[in-house]
Order: sequence, then structure tokens, then C-alpha cells
Amino acid sequence: AGVGQSDFRTFFYVGDVKQSLYRFRGGVEELFNYVAQEYGIAVATLDTNYRSARLIVEKTNDWFTGKIEGFVRQKAKSECEGYVEVCNTHEPKEIGLQRVQELLQLGVELEDIAILVFANKDGIAMQEFLKEHGIDSILKTSSSLKYNQKIAALVGVLEYLLSKEEIYIAPFKQKIAKDSLDFTWFKAYLAPFDVLERIIREHNYYANDLNILKLLDFAKNFSTIEEFLEEFKSSNIELAKEGRGGLEIMTIHGSKGLEFKYTIVLDRFGGNAPNRDMLLLENTTPVKIDRVYYKQSKKEIFIQEYAKALEREKSLQAKDKLNLLYVALTRAELGLIVVQKEKSSEFKVLELEPMKLGTIEPQKPLMKDALPHLSSQISSYGRQEVEQLEQEEQERELLNYAALNFGEALHYALECIDFRREESLKTAIDAVKNRYGTMLDSSQIASIEKRVHNILACSQFKALIADTKLLKEQPIVYKEHFYQLDLLASGSDKNIVFDYKSSRKFEVKHREQVQNYVEALQSMDSKEVKGYIIYLLEEGVELVEI
Repeated sequence: AGVGQSDFRTFFYVGDVKQSLYRFRGGVEELFNYVAQEYGIAVATLDTNYRSARLIVEKTNDWFTGKIEGFVRQKAKSECEGYVEVCNTHEPKEIGLQRVQELLQLGVELEDIAILVFANKDGIAMQEFLKEHGIDSILKTSSSLKYNQKIAALVGVLEYLLSKEEIYIAPFKQKIAKDSLDFTWFKAYLAPFDVLERIIREHNYYANDLNILKLLDFAKNFSTIEEFLEEFKSSNIELAKEGRGGLEIMTIHGSKGLEFKYTIVLDRFGGNAPNRDMLLLENTTPVKIDRVYYKQSKKEIFIQEYAKALEREKSLQAKDKLNLLYVALTRAELGLIVVQKEKSSEFKVLELEPMKLGTIEPQKPLMKDALPHLSSQISSYGRQEVEQLEQEEQERELLNYAALNFGEALHYALECIDFRREESLKTAIDAVKNRYGTMLDSSQIASIEKRVHNILACSQFKALIADTKLLKEQPIVYKEHFYQLDLLASGSDKNIVFDYKSSRKFEVKHREQVQNYVEALQSMDSKEVKGYIIYLLEEGVELVEI
């Protein structure tokens, strides 16, 4: 039934407190056999795998035969050959990213990929790493907000402001790539929400991360930073579930009973956490505890029964490991990629050799390959058939999708650029390629590079932003409406808001939009406010003052 050993628990009571004492460990077969013997039930083994492609089933059989007691080789129901890869590395995280990128380049949908990890912290680290390279993911772990690297770095700033210890602020500096920060504005009496909000705003730290909003929602309940930090350390705030799509990241335990078209199983990033259980259990059947020992070093030398119980515990831990590995390597339908460390690997017991078998066969063609073949030419002036209407509708959707991706990629390039350093253009375009490379063709990326170069070289734009502080993607609220300003140039006596557009289509709407921005800023500050639409066109850049 796909039920793992960690799903079974028995309990004992101490006073009025219910304590979890015993997690069933010994293999599902042992429990089933015990139940069958007690109640006269026949146990049969399922000998056919209805999930995975042929090569995945065959290699799983090879890996676990002789490793799991009573293991029965399974037959493959699927007629698909599938793909299996095992690779060795010192850096599972980097190789995991490479394999995701390769799958995407071959036309595999992002939502058809799952990454399985051994620990919650590895899942968080992998999501952060993928995000840095422009790949969306959905983290499905039981981890708390306080273990998120981005959140921990931000909270560390508050620790620094109170203690002045550099160790607390170092992660935040690394995240924003700055060596020095200005906190002359900070006062110890400020509320934690106000301090966090200013740090996030000044360093553009939000980046549409819903976990930031969850942190601010938690912080608003406290009036002092000391109180906030104390409560945050003991908090258990669930990580935000991203609304957008992406590949799934989860622990192997969390993947039980699930299946994914392409599965990448990553070795543990760090070392194994030590077993901190204080009690050792002695049991002769899966459902009865005969004796409980308090764990002590070298105790097995003097007490024979304790030594036997300790050996059985080690044996059950080994079974646990094999059961967990079996879960990990049987989730894939079409493709299985195992990334194992060359030393201290969790897969060592299986003796996996580096290999590649089969081929990856995407279910859908790459979108960017389809776009150049689309035609807007009218093929008939007479009555259209239903099939033709449907085809033209599909083409319009694809063109709209392409335009949306192009616009988003152009905005992303402008978000990454340093307007006062022309040499930053290359870095910005590299970032665009990392995030949108599978959705845009080379001509579209070249067009984005040309348009951004034009604004960098525009003398009128340079003059307008001279002696100003530039704030990108600046959020404001005006008359119960939320606005996101593409660029705000804040000077000593004036504010200038810029809005990027890649086409003059809907120009009237563009003017109304920027006029709203100007009015909103005028209501918040006594400075003079000017508004400009920047049309980043193929033939050149145009600035239109509102």
C-alpha cells in the first residue's frame, strides 16, 4: 500500500501527558506478517509496478535484490523505456540545478519535475539556489519560517542592531551583496515591524516573496525587538505556499504514495544529524514493548540485554534506511536521476555505479520552437470552419504568451541593471538568459539587450536621474489601490517616476497609469513630482513626460 514504517506509532502515558515512545520500525512486511499470523490473514506480494517505465523498474530490482530481506523483483507494466541516470559529485546542489536546466532544454515541463531531498533544510537551500537561477519551485516540507535562509538573514539584522555583533549581519550582507550598511536612522524604541519594513524597502528585499509578508504579519504583534526575537526563536510559522507554478521540492518521507514524471533524488547536502533519542526500546514483536532502557555510553559492555537491544536498534535503523531509499527511487514515472556524493553518501549501501540508460522523451514541444512558425496571415476570406477558428485562437494565445514573456523579461533586465554602469548590461542579460532562456529565442534576447543599451546611452534619461537615489519596483498604496513603480528617482527637491513600456499600444491607458503614480506621490511628499513613460522600442528609446 506504500505505507512506510514511520507511519505506525504506539504511545504511553506519564501522568496526564501523552508521550510518543515507540515508532514501529522493522519493515512493513514484519508488521503485515505479524497481523496475518494473529488473525489468519493471507499476505500476497504485488509483483507488478504500474507506475514506472521499464528501465526504472529493472534498475530498482537490481539495486534492491539481496539488500531488502524477502524482496520480490517486480514486473514493468509500462511499455515506455524511460530514463535512468546515476551521477557522482561533491556538490549535489549544483548538479541538481544542471539536471533541471537540461530537462527544461529538452522540453520537459517544469511542473513535471520533482526534487527529493533527505532533510527539510536541504529543501529550503535547494529552493533558494533555484530561485537565484530564475527557476520557480514549490517547497513542500514541514519546515518552519525561521529556518528559511532569506528570513533568517533578515532577522539577523535585528540581532545585530541590538548586539552590534558582525556575525549576525553577515548573512544579510551576503544576500544583498553589500559590504557596508547605513543604520544611522535606527532607534532602539522602534517597533520591530517598522524596522523590518524599512530594511526590506531600502534594500529591495521583498522580491515577491510571500514569506516576507508572513514575517511582517508576525512582527506586527510585538512592540519591542527583544520580545519579537524571543518569540520568533520558539515560533513554528509555516512557510508560505507559493501561488505560482514550478517544480516540486519535498523530503523523501513526504513523497510517500506520490508519483512524478521526472524525479531527481539528491544526496544529503551535509552530514547526518546525530541520534539524540534518550531511550532504547527492546521489543520481540512489532506491537509490544518488553523493556525500556535509558541510553548511556559503554553501557552495552556491562549489560548483555542492553547490548542485544542496541544491536537490534542498529539493525532496524539499517532497514529504515533501505525502506527510505526504496521510496525515493520508486516515485518516478518516466525519468529517474540520482545525484550521489562521492564520499559519505546516503546511497552507499546500494553500491550505485555512475550510469545513463534510455532517453528522455518530452510530452510537449518547446514553446520557443513553436513560436517562429506561427503566422498571422489570413488564409481565407470566406466562411471559416470550426477547426480553423480553433487553430487561429491557439495561435493568438501563443502570440500573447510570447509577448507576455518578452515584456516580463525586459522588465527583469531593467530590474537587474545598474543605470549608472554600462558594463552591468552583460550581467543583466545573463540573468535574463538564466530565467527566461527556455521561453525566448536568441533574437528576442538580442532585442532586449538592444533596448536596454539604448536607455543606458540616452542623454535625456541620464540627465533626469543625475544626483538622485534610484528605487526599483517601488510599492505604494494610494486611494486603496496598490501600485508598483518601475523606477523612482528621488532627489533633494523632486521625485521622478518612470514607467517602462515596450510598445505604444494602449498609449492612453499608459498616460492614465503614470498620472495616477504622479498624484499618489504628490499626496505623500511636498517635493515636485514628474512622471515619464519610457518607450523602449526596437528603433530607439522615447521619453514622454506626463
